[in-house]
Amino acid sequence: MCLWTTVAFFISTPRSNVALDSENHLFDSYMTKVWLCLASMINHRYLPIPAFMRLRKMTTIVETSIQEIIMERRAAVKAGKKSSYGADLLGLMLSECERIGEDKKQPLLTMQQLVDECKTFFFAGHETTAQLLTWALLLLAHDLTWQERARTEILNFCKGKLPDFDSISRMKTVEMIIYETLRLFAPASSIVRSALCDMKIGDLYVKKGMCFWIPIAAIHLDPELWGGSVYEFNPGRFADGISKAAKHPMAFMPFAHGPRNCIGQNFALIEAKAVLAVLLTKFSFTPSPSYRHSPHLMITTRPKYGAPIIVKRVSSSQH
Repeated sequence: MCLWTTVAFFISTPRSNVALDSENHLFDSYMTKVWLCLASMINHRYLPIPAFMRLRKMTTIVETSIQEIIMERRAAVKAGKKSSYGADLLGLMLSECERIGEDKKQPLLTMQQLVDECKTFFFAGHETTAQLLTWALLLLAHDLTWQERARTEILNFCKGKLPDFDSISRMKTVEMIIYETLRLFAPASSIVRSALCDMKIGDLYVKKGMCFWIPIAAIHLDPELWGGSVYEFNPGRFADGISKAAKHPMAFMPFAHGPRNCIGQNFALIEAKAVLAVLLTKFSFTPSPSYRHSPHLMITTRPKYGAPIIVKRVSSSQH
């Protein structure tokens, strides 16, 4: 959470920390209510149902917090306290809006659009990576062989130091573990794409505006593509790269494919590798007897009953 908010918003001022605390406190409930809203008829959300009333209240709090951050940036630049909006994601968007506004006499993004973009990066970036790390640790807790292989690789490359870009880029075993985790438990189980124009794909005629529902989870667990061991945790299937892991080179698509794939793909992979590198050098993980396996789809794929894991500190003699 902190890594994403630092990169996206550079939140560090006391007032901004209050906004962050509000978002952090409301995150789980907010995502739950968003799913309820999406699953319901659009007219139903205006009914005086407690769930939707809480949703509207939480949405207002989150959006107000983001609006305050935006207004603080603009006020600081206008008053001459700062020379720019900042080099983070929000600062770049505000700078672009200012430039486009001068050229075309209208802003590139309205306040609501800026808020929506911030929510997308903040919630999507935090939730998806958090679930990826949760499932990765859970899978490694059940497979001590791969856990030890990853730990050995990390120790060899980091040599007792914190991971840097060079060491992270060389961690092939950790990368394979992340890929296999994304295959088994893709954060987004499906995506939707809309045709921008009339086209023909093979024998299929596609009309402009037609929507395609792409079932990522079903593709990732298709025995015809991945073989008989499709339900097994086997990072070794990615030893020769993504394109050769399955019978079709595009069968692996946790971040989608093409020009509209996930914009945060590289950042998410680096972040996940860095976190795993730090955790595996300090702790070992084994499954808790209380764990109940029940993947639950609620915008992202998460363990319905949590992911209890027994954590033990790795002794220095093992390093």
